[in-house]
Amino acid sequence: MLIVDADCYDVQPIGHKRVTRDFNTHPFPAELGQITCVTFSYTVHLGEQSI
Repeated sequence: MLIVDADCYDVQPIGHKRVTRDFNTHPFPAELGQITCVTFSYTVHLGEQSI
């Protein structure tokens, strides 16, 4: 499973840049046990607003 995270940087009144990071997860990690739930959300940019 691949998880992607994004952070804003160089924030200015007219916009910003984003940096992303990828995380690989194993479905059966030896030290933590089986993954049973994955939650996620979306940010939608519409015009000048994030909803």
